[in-house]
Amino acid sequence: MADPRRRSLEYAALIPVAALIGTVASGCGTSAQPIDRTIPLVDGTYSGLSGEDEDGAVGQVTLTVRDGAVAQAGFEVVQEDGTPKGEDYGKDSTGRIANSEYYAKAQAAVEAFDVYAAQLIKVGYPDDVDVISGATWAHTQFVEASTEALLKAQGTGGASGNDEPDLSELGIDGE
Repeated sequence: MADPRRRSLEYAALIPVAALIGTVASGCGTSAQPIDRTIPLVDGTYSGLSGEDEDGAVGQVTLTVRDGAVAQAGFEVVQEDGTPKGEDYGKDSTGRIANSEYYAKAQAAVEAFDVYAAQLIKVGYPDDVDVISGATWAHTQFVEASTEALLKAQGTGGASGNDEPDLSELGIDGE
């Protein structure tokens, strides 16, 4: 029979591991508030911002609601320095492609921005937009930002009414 003191020490050693697993798992989902699909969307133009990713980049969604449904949507991710992730994303500081594999992955993520926006128009709600392999962080930011915009369109989150994103609080001018 095992020594009860040794077993207690073994269990005690598992506590930090369990805490770490819980912390990592809680960071895998979005922090977006769920949308009550029974509340109608008010026609207008709305925007939302995501939280920052590990590099300080922020997702921004601007959408137009027409006849109670998302009719237009746009999504971009703006880097910490205010530069949108676009055709230069994944290049080195001199503007060259130093690592072609990294650049290809970065550009695949950028291409996903338009796909996510198009899916939102088609399906209506961010939680129904499929994740694209290689663009998981972008998906998380997209869901957070579009959820914020739709909550504004319902009048249940953030400032209600038509709006434009205010990036100034993040030190980004949006231009």
